[in-house]
Amino acid sequence: MNDNLLKVFREIIANYGESVLSDPRRVSALLSDLSKDTPKNLKNALIKCLEHGFIKILKNVEESDRDAYKQRLAKELNEEEGLELNLCRQAIDLYEVVLFGTVIKKENICENCGKELQEEWKICPFCTTAKKNTDTKIQELTKEAKQGKAWAQFNLGLRYNEGKDVEQDHTQAGYWYTKAAEQGDANAQNNLGICYFYGEGVGKDYARAVYWFTKSAEQGYASAQYELGVCYNNGLYVAKDYARAVYWFTKSAEQGNARAQFNLGFCYKNGEGVAQDYARALYWITKSAEQGDATAQYFLGLRYERGEGVAQDYTKAVHWHTKAAEQGIDSAQFELGNYYYNGKGVVQDYTKAVYWYTKAAEQDNDSAQINLGYCYENGEGVAQDYTKAVYWYTKAVHWYTMAAEQGNASAQYNLGLCYYNGKGIEQDYARAVYWWSKAAEQGHEEAKNKIADIK
Repeated sequence: MNDNLLKVFREIIANYGESVLSDPRRVSALLSDLSKDTPKNLKNALIKCLEHGFIKILKNVEESDRDAYKQRLAKELNEEEGLELNLCRQAIDLYEVVLFGTVIKKENICENCGKELQEEWKICPFCTTAKKNTDTKIQELTKEAKQGKAWAQFNLGLRYNEGKDVEQDHTQAGYWYTKAAEQGDANAQNNLGICYFYGEGVGKDYARAVYWFTKSAEQGYASAQYELGVCYNNGLYVAKDYARAVYWFTKSAEQGNARAQFNLGFCYKNGEGVAQDYARALYWITKSAEQGDATAQYFLGLRYERGEGVAQDYTKAVHWHTKAAEQGIDSAQFELGNYYYNGKGVVQDYTKAVYWYTKAAEQDNDSAQINLGYCYENGEGVAQDYTKAVYWYTKAVHWYTMAAEQGNASAQYNLGLCYYNGKGIEQDYARAVYWWSKAAEQGHEEAKNKIADIK
């Protein structure tokens, strides 16, 4: 644990309140001012944790489940952001201490007298008992696991999976999870299901994943209930069954699982597995959004923007899309750009529109690329720059073409616009009509109107 960095975070919270952790950009600026020697890659991991909404997730997880969630969050950060797994763990561990107070490692507590020991002490100064080293701890945990104690088997599997105090070994993790799971340990059953789902330490096997998720879910484990809901919702080695998906999403959602709450909300919205009910959809999506789930925040913003199941409210739409945009959801960044460009729910501000269009465009959001190209072409919110305008139009055309060739009607329509206006590609009215016709065949009304106007 970086004590200096921990001190800085405690100072930040003391001065600005814990709510500051919901503003990654502000935290980044404060870190730059207060901790200039923080390694850039660790700082990046800390900020990415905030952008992914991990703080709210950690705060809403039961203490007994926290280690398993930390493992999942670190893995998610590693896979989605390409950060070193070790850095992800460091960042999440630091936030755990910030949120819940100093966590004393078990190896730093004297087993004889229970006093806290300093890291470097080899002998307890209070009772002169020799402090056990990490190797001894692992040996004892392994001994307990080999004696058939499920708690030890699960914890040993967890250590191998995380590479904590031992060399990371997913095969060993799978082995010990299996031992504990076969004895009925719900945590191990869930983790083993995840191993089979992703093929870590065991061969990828959705059928086995479903089997172990079911075992864990039936014991009331919220994460497994959510995973099982996903399997039934998507027909992953079980017959697709929306009613069963709703059943398990509900079980998990009622325990506070944000992803389950979002998925349950969507089931109510679409009437899949349950009678369509926009009020219930809004209820569950809101629950999820309030816990920091970025996807839920984006869709909740859309509900308020369009007035679906709720009175249209651009101010609330801006609120939720801002939350999602700050966590990196490109569609929310694009919508936020539109709000600022058109002055809906906010004071019109072309500069902020360009800022959010750029964020989305850099993630290959084709609609944002078109709008950003338009801003550069017309000098709105940014200095007029035809070179950059062409660059973004061209990027958009590339993605529109790929989607259009796969039958996406909206992309076909937009690609037609690019050909018609000569944006990012040589002007070609015949190709414009060709793509509009393709879109019109799929019932795209604006494409039909374009063709009618030409005729």
